[in-house]
This record gives sequence, C-alpha cells and structure tokens, in this order.
Amino acid sequence: ITPKDLGVSYRDETLTTADGLKLASWYIPAATTTKKAVLLLHGYPADKGDILESMLFLREQYNLLFVDFRYFGQSEGSYSTIGIKETADVLAAVQYLKSIGMEKIGVWGFSMGGATALMALAQTDQIDAVVSDTSYASLGLMAEEVYRQVPGLNKAIAWLMIEAAKLFLKTDVVLDSP
Repeated sequence: ITPKDLGVSYRDETLTTADGLKLASWYIPAATTTKKAVLLLHGYPADKGDILESMLFLREQYNLLFVDFRYFGQSEGSYSTIGIKETADVLAAVQYLKSIGMEKIGVWGFSMGGATALMALAQTDQIDAVVSDTSYASLGLMAEEVYRQVPGLNKAIAWLMIEAAKLFLKTDVVLDSP
C-alpha cells in the first residue's frame, strides 16, 4: 500500500546512510504548516507500507516520514541486524528532516522500529521524543525466546547467534540493546 492508494499527497525520497546505503522513504506534509515531524519506523519483517494506514492520523499536526529500513521494502541492503546497524537508517532520516527545516522531531517505532529508535536516541540529540511500541529489550534474550521450541538447546543456539554476530557483523548483540 502506498500513500497514493489512500489519496494522500506525498513525495518519494531517497535517503543515504553513513555506510552508503540508499533507503526508500515517503514524506507526507502535515495538513497545517508546522516545523514538527514524526519519523515512522516499521517492525520486522515488514516495510513502511505496513504501518502507513494506521499512522496517517498524525499528519493532521505533523509532517511524516515513513522509511523502509535497510534490506526491507525498496531500500538497499543484503541483511538486517534487527536494529543495530539500522540506527544509521534512523540517523539518516533525522538528518534529512533537519535539512528540510524541521525543528522538532519525534520518532515512533513498532517492534524492531521501536528498539532501533531507542538505540538511535542514545546517538543523537536531534530527536525530541520517542514512542517505542513493543520493542524487544535484548537481542540475546530474544534469540533464546525464538528458539524456545528446542528445550535445552535454545540457550546454546542463542549463544551461537551472538558469537556469529560478533564474528560476521562485528557487533555485540548483548551490549547493543535498547
């Protein structure tokens, strides 16, 4: 689903992250003139269209920016880190909003989007508010939960995932948590 499908005025924007990926986004101007914006972040696995219809009510008072995280929707990227590297996506979106004159920026994120919003908040002072809807608390604990159907092995599988992330993604999912 796109804003066009809902009869909403918008423009496609392409954002570039610090690590060089191109992100697809929709900018939807507010119904009234304002220098306030809300950045809207989808969960895993989804894209910006999955949250569009439920969040459009915000355009009555705010400019909106819907972003496809890396690897999702029409954005570039060959894998997801479920929030860790996606903080660069949030920072690119915040930079874009500042560049078009937004003075106040709020971020709303669902699931992975909420976790990413919280992690990005620690990296910038340009976010004025965050709503984190059903964020996970820790990737390590989430990995254990995902594999709970394998009693006795779920902790071992989670440990292997954590170690693989250190080796291949150069990140510590225990430390890099919301």
